[in-house]
Amino acid sequence: SDRTHWGLPITILETTSQTPYWFNFHRRDIGHFLVTGPTGSGKTVALTFLLAQAMRVALTPKAVFFDKDRGAEIFVRAIGGSYEVLTPGTPTGFNPLQLENTGPNREFLLRLLKAMLRSGDRRDFTQEDEDTLE
Repeated sequence: SDRTHWGLPITILETTSQTPYWFNFHRRDIGHFLVTGPTGSGKTVALTFLLAQAMRVALTPKAVFFDKDRGAEIFVRAIGGSYEVLTPGTPTGFNPLQLENTGPNREFLLRLLKAMLRSGDRRDFTQEDEDTLE
């Protein structure tokens, strides 16, 4: 089917065989999308195009866009997005392991690390795992 939980495809692209490819960010209900590539390969252009196309089917799509050279800043601001500039040497608050060493913060970090380390159906940790985490 050409439909996802967003509805119609985001855009139609042409394959190397000159056939249509109905592009969606998601495969079924898995809503993750990642683009990587070398500098100058067109990642920013492709992502801003796809985000603009996404606005046809979802007026306020949710996206996190890490933009090293600020190439998407004008686009993000033009569509009403929030654009934060990260400055080298200035704390961002992104690293939870840099939280103040308090009891509540340690409890939070333990829960966070356990959630990140769980895979599939794994719900519990061995005593050795617990000791290592603590």
